[in-house]
Amino acid sequence: MQAVMTTLAAGLFIAALGILIRYRGATSLIAGFDLEKISDEEGLSNFIGLNAVYVASLTIVIGLIEYSQFQSKIYWYIYTAAVVLLILRMIVGARDYN
Repeated sequence: MQAVMTTLAAGLFIAALGILIRYRGATSLIAGFDLEKISDEEGLSNFIGLNAVYVASLTIVIGLIEYSQFQSKIYWYIYTAAVVLLILRMIVGARDYN
């Protein structure tokens, strides 16, 4: 049960960061953010914030799957692959705002 709570808490924390970035414009939460190099600060915060919310959603779903005590652990591989793809999408997509 502790793993479930930790996973859900992590998902909620990531969601909070994503919401702060997307809707509050907290670009200081974006790693490597340099205002002088960014052409569209609002676009970048929307893009990164939304992708962070996607990662948060996946993390919360994983917590719910853990709670259901699903026998196979293959969903962790799927989760890891999805998060890696979203991170790559954020890295490549952020270049559009330079």
